[in-house]
This record gives sequence, structure tokens and C-alpha cells, in this order.
Amino acid sequence: MAHWYGTVLGDVRATEERGEEREKEGETRQETGERRETRGRIKREERGWFP
Repeated sequence: MAHWYGTVLGDVRATEERGEEREKEGETRQETGERRETRGRIKREERGWFP
């Protein structure tokens, strides 16, 4: 349990350090996310399944 907790804390610190980089990449990441969404929608429509 203690080991798991330590890894989580380490991950949190690492993500905080990467936060600034993520903000810079934020716009591009959002664009790719939107592309993935539309791609998923197209695949669903091809199958004829609507959520």
C-alpha cells in the first residue's frame, strides 16, 4: 500500500511539472481529440449504430 501511495505522489509531481508543457500543447491536443471524435462518429454511422 505504501509503495502504491508513493508512486501516485510521484505521478502527481510529474504531471504538475509537465503542466506548463501541456498548456502549450493544449490547442493541438484538443484538435486531435476532436478529430478522433468525428472519426468515431463516422465509424458508428457506417455501422448504423447511434448512441
